[in-house]
Amino acid sequence: MKILMLLKSSLDYDSRVKKEIGSLTAAGYKVSMVSVNSQVDHSLKSHVVLKYQSKRRFLPGVSSLLSHFTFIRAAMAACDNHDIVHCHDLNTLLAGVLLKIARGKKVKLVYDSHEYAPNDVPNEGKVSIAIKFLFEKILTRYVDCIIVVSDGIAEKYRKLYKPRILSTVMNCPARVKIERTEYFHNFFGLQSDVKIFLYQGALSRGRGIDIILDSFEKLKIKGAVLVVMGSGVLADMVEEAAQRCDRVYYHPPVPSKNLLGYTASADYGISFIEDSCLSYRYCLPNKIFEYLMAGLPVLTSNLPEMKRLVEAEHIGIVAEQNSASAFQLAVEKMMAVDKQQFKKAIDAAQFNYCWQNQESILLDSYRKLYHA
Repeated sequence: MKILMLLKSSLDYDSRVKKEIGSLTAAGYKVSMVSVNSQVDHSLKSHVVLKYQSKRRFLPGVSSLLSHFTFIRAAMAACDNHDIVHCHDLNTLLAGVLLKIARGKKVKLVYDSHEYAPNDVPNEGKVSIAIKFLFEKILTRYVDCIIVVSDGIAEKYRKLYKPRILSTVMNCPARVKIERTEYFHNFFGLQSDVKIFLYQGALSRGRGIDIILDSFEKLKIKGAVLVVMGSGVLADMVEEAAQRCDRVYYHPPVPSKNLLGYTASADYGISFIEDSCLSYRYCLPNKIFEYLMAGLPVLTSNLPEMKRLVEAEHIGIVAEQNSASAFQLAVEKMMAVDKQQFKKAIDAAQFNYCWQNQESILLDSYRKLYHA
């Protein structure tokens, strides 16, 4: 059975899409792809890569509109008697719907939403949210299966669109055995008894970066430092904080294939997403599962999905509020707890929240496509 995947971004940095490709290929599906600004993936049956320039040479909005037309045209050209079109995120769904209309009922359409698409931008205006909701509502009428990343988002889509097939496939890493290292202690010249709180991932707004930095600069207890590892628009802010505060350290991003080896040299993992849009409110960031796979207890903001996971599995601490003072209290509480108290729960979570389990949900969703 032939699948055409559509991704309007680079495949190079999208671990979720790569895992899905690997699972579907191993299950016997023949996967082709259209993506943007990627290296060609030779494991795919075919891979069309569009090269977009980030510089806008037209009036605001026109460049984006032209890029959509270019992508749709490439998707149309790439579709060669495919049985399933798998759309990653809302910005590819129009192309998928047009392919389904052109091919008729013979093509099954999968909508894989990595976010809560109608409100996925922090502090987004009501008009923008309404437009995206209407756009998504119209297009999902043609969708045979919706895949989302958390149960909270699944519940929203179930109420809004009543899809034929709806599955939650969390963005978990593959289950691997990771040995603890002292990399960060050695790299930054830290004493062996210093506890490292790690934030890894995108350094962008809405992820609590400023709250985390402010908290560690004002932290009263001794023996705890913050390591921030990643890249993004707030990297300069992190580096400036590291220069003025001896509790804060910055490490550049590392290749995803080596990430967990670095993660395992910290003591605790941080995911302090802000409640600035519905997509963030209902998110389950992959960094939480990466921390767990590396054996780290997690400290999270007080948002529904993260709170539900942490408290149900007993794998860390949830801040009482999404503020700097509440974060500081959570750090102090974490430091007061024997880390070994979390070990048994984390060991269990590594088996429950791994890609091997999510893969079975993905493949079951595909089987349902022809039995719905």
